[in-house]
Amino acid sequence: MNIQKDLFLLVVIFCVCTFVSAQDAGLKEKKIQKLEAEWEELVYQKGGCIGGMQYAHQPLGDEMEEYLVFGMSSWKVFVKQENNHLFEFLISQFSDTTKTKVHTCPFFIATNGEMAVYAIQKITKVNWYDFEDFNSYKDKKTTGSMDQPQMWLRSILTDHRKRKKLIGYYRAYYYK
Repeated sequence: MNIQKDLFLLVVIFCVCTFVSAQDAGLKEKKIQKLEAEWEELVYQKGGCIGGMQYAHQPLGDEMEEYLVFGMSSWKVFVKQENNHLFEFLISQFSDTTKTKVHTCPFFIATNGEMAVYAIQKITKVNWYDFEDFNSYKDKKTTGSMDQPQMWLRSILTDHRKRKKLIGYYRAYYYK
């Protein structure tokens, strides 16, 4: 009789755990879908200009703030979500070379991966060139449109090994 009772309790516990786990997975999926929709709207529909203000610790001038991407209220709300789902979503975008509708002054349209890095910089307040393996870029001089920070970052993001290092640095910093 005790065996049947114990078996029944185990089945009930298993069912409850499975139900809770399925609910958690459903909530996670909904959060990710919401992030994807917000991201789609920000980088592919609204777009805008970064104005060279993509790096952490660069104050926006009051007169320019509302006109530059990261000064817009929709972007402020997006990067202030600061949760693991947002962070991991952005990390997952690093390899995407699709062009967005966001202009990176004074040079080129940003890729999806670049925008994800710029958003993470705003969240973590750490620039990609602040990490050990990328310090050589910090004071490197721009020599032309193809030899400047946006192209350096693009080069890192398209190199699997370097991108993986950058992701590792950001994860270590974010989850410390």
